[in-house]
Amino acid sequence: MENSLSLSCSRNSSFSNDRKTAFRSILEDVRNLEEENIHDNLQTIEKTSRILRNVDDLYGKDELKHPGESYLDSQVLCATSLLAVRCSESVSGNLNKYDKSELAKHIGSNPDYWEFPFPLEAQPVLYLHGSFDPTPPEERPRAPRRKVDKQQQAALKVPKSKDKVEEEDKDKEIFKKVHKIVKQACRDGPLCYFKLALDPKSFAKTVENIYYLSFLVADGVLEVYIDEATGLPFVKTRSNNERQHSKNENNQFIVSINMKLYRVS
Repeated sequence: MENSLSLSCSRNSSFSNDRKTAFRSILEDVRNLEEENIHDNLQTIEKTSRILRNVDDLYGKDELKHPGESYLDSQVLCATSLLAVRCSESVSGNLNKYDKSELAKHIGSNPDYWEFPFPLEAQPVLYLHGSFDPTPPEERPRAPRRKVDKQQQAALKVPKSKDKVEEEDKDKEIFKKVHKIVKQACRDGPLCYFKLALDPKSFAKTVENIYYLSFLVADGVLEVYIDEATGLPFVKTRSNNERQHSKNENNQFIVSINMKLYRVS
């Protein structure tokens, strides 16, 4: 047990000594680099980065345990940082030196050198300036074109679809049926409009009755008038003679109703 401990201690001490020797060699290289008068800052920075890579290789997987190693490592880092500061200070910020008087003198002495088209400027094209002959050519008379009279085509009527025709026939049948019912109801005399239109059990049927009665009035089949005694609208049927006399009249009777009015009535 004691032999193994002594062997490990001797190995660590020998490894530490080798690392110290390497640190001293690197520190000497840094100092030599400081003494060299290298005008190329890029070359100096490349050598400094190479030295720092060598320091990283010395660490390996083992950390610095001996105080002497830490001291030499700090000396190397301090020297390399000072070297980097010296390189950065030597770099001049005035990269582009411009003298307007010198430029003006160069333009005056070398006019051919400064002849160039400005950006976005098209080159002159001589043939676009016109012909050399100022008189325009004589225009030849053109023969008039023949006018062809086109006959106006009559507007084509689109045939009604089968469903639309069937729907119109169905509406006609309903109007005839409603007219027949109203005619029977008004057989003994005119009848109150609301008595004909209102259905106490269905609001939808009431709206349908108002719809059909308005069309029958517009067609002149029925007549609506206000009764002087009651002030209510009354409906009466019209004979064929009355329809012929009032054929050109514009008969309209429009009634609006909602659920509130329906419930009140």
